Amino acid sequence: MTHSPISQSWPLSALVIASTMVTFHPQSATAQTAGDVNCNGCVSSKDLQNNAIKSNDIKNGQVKSADLRDNAVTGAKVKNGSLTADDLAPDVLFGATVLVRSNGGSALANCDMLRNALADITDAGPETPVVVKLERGTYDCGATSLALVPFAAIEGAGRNTTAIIGDVDSFNEGVIKGADDSALRHLTVEHRAVAPQVAIAITTGGSAMSLSDVAVKVDSRTANQVLGILAVGGSLSLTNVSVQTKASDGQSRGTRAGQSQGIRGEAGAKLSMVNTWVHNQSGAVGNPNALELRDSSATGFGVMFSSNFFGLLGRGNSFFELMDGTVIGGRGASASFTGGFTCIAIADGDFNARDPDCS
Repeated sequence: MTHSPISQSWPLSALVIASTMVTFHPQSATAQTAGDVNCNGCVSSKDLQNNAIKSNDIKNGQVKSADLRDNAVTGAKVKNGSLTADDLAPDVLFGATVLVRSNGGSALANCDMLRNALADITDAGPETPVVVKLERGTYDCGATSLALVPFAAIEGAGRNTTAIIGDVDSFNEGVIKGADDSALRHLTVEHRAVAPQVAIAITTGGSAMSLSDVAVKVDSRTANQVLGILAVGGSLSLTNVSVQTKASDGQSRGTRAGQSQGIRGEAGAKLSMVNTWVHNQSGAVGNPNALELRDSSATGFGVMFSSNFFGLLGRGNSFFELMDGTVIGGRGASASFTGGFTCIAIADGDFNARDPDCS
């Protein structure tokens, strides 16, 4: 039996699809960059395997602090030893702490970096104090005072390893000039007294200044006036502080310019001292002393004031209140003195108890 062929008809839509399949030529895929992704959360940290992205995978400068959420990077997320001092700029701000790295070959460059770091502090205040930490080394500030910043403290690596030195010649400024609520800690301040006629190590400034674990030194053969610390008004707090002043010629004092002295307070200055030692050695010019007050007051516990002339010298309406310590060199007062001396458990150079009025 003969069968006639069966004719088949195809729908037009099927032909169109077939034609399309025949003429399509696939192109190579184009990789997307992070900037091409237009959806939020396409890739999150949860999609990445731990340690999948290494520091070598990130181009230098691609990740900036502005790209990080607050508190996104903590100390626990930084591998021990991965961040060293070499990774830091000369003065780097960590919140409320600035690190100043010392240049082993240049003491002058060290002070320049310190000045720059202080100049960069513009927002320190009572609620946001700043600590400027110094590495070991000498910071030579030359003939220009190092002006401190309000509500900022300079902290060294120890009085035997960090020193700020200078050669300032001024009645009003020392190697360091204080500021409101400024502080010095764990370092030495020394006036080299190479040529100046007036050699002062520290002058206070503003409402308050504090020194803790600080050595102050001035040793001059040329200056007419030598002074360790000059406090003008405001309050000065000294804790574990030593002051050494020496003038072979001229006059010297611990804290006041004009004669050789260790420390001098004037214009209503209020001194508070704990474990403080002041020694002055001077020629017989003027009234050399370890501590002089001019219309000011001083309280001290665990103190020693030593001078080859006056241990204590009072002028105007000044008051000394000392407990537990030694005063060597006697007590002196000007004709205009209207204040008072109070000594409790204070000995003289022969370890004899001084009278309650320090005599």
